[in-house]
Amino acid sequence: MILIMKIAKLITAPILFVALAACSGGSTTQQEEESSSTVDSIIPTGINSLYEYSDSGKHVAGGTTYKYKFQFKNDKTLPVVKNPLDYQFYDNKVTLRLTKGGQDILTRTFTKSDFKSLVPESFYETSALIGFCYNADKEHTTDAVYFIATIGDPDSAADSSYAIEIRVSSAGDISYSILQDRETLPVNNGMTIDPEEA
Repeated sequence: MILIMKIAKLITAPILFVALAACSGGSTTQQEEESSSTVDSIIPTGINSLYEYSDSGKHVAGGTTYKYKFQFKNDKTLPVVKNPLDYQFYDNKVTLRLTKGGQDILTRTFTKSDFKSLVPESFYETSALIGFCYNADKEHTTDAVYFIATIGDPDSAADSSYAIEIRVSSAGDISYSILQDRETLPVNNGMTIDPEEA
């Protein structure tokens, strides 16, 4: 009987701790909740995924309207990334469509390999494409539309990343450069999902 009670205590204590943790801090923001659950959801023995998302908008400059739409998605055909802590992640791709005055000027899928020459090789090997966004800092540029791709450790607890600016000219030509004058957090950076749900 004493043995049964000891076992019951061992089982009940973690459950009680989890319940108390879930109830405490009821005023936390959604971002804080996502951040805390992200760290817990990384599975050392499975392959983790970042959340997929999409965005669209427009860039109006010089009397011309550009419209963009992109999708950030996991790509299970790309090599699996193993970060410095040996956690595994699926890498990602972004498909971008850009129109100018209603005419398509660019439809392109980007992966980490597009930016390989811009980041150190050792960093590249343990990183993934972890974010993509429109660069609103350059919303009034008249001759191009700018986006930011982020290459970094997919673990949200890590803070090492490279922001890469993608310049798409009015003719649809692309060029890349490291964005050094701005800290950029990619949308949904490091949000992981349980591999069982993928």
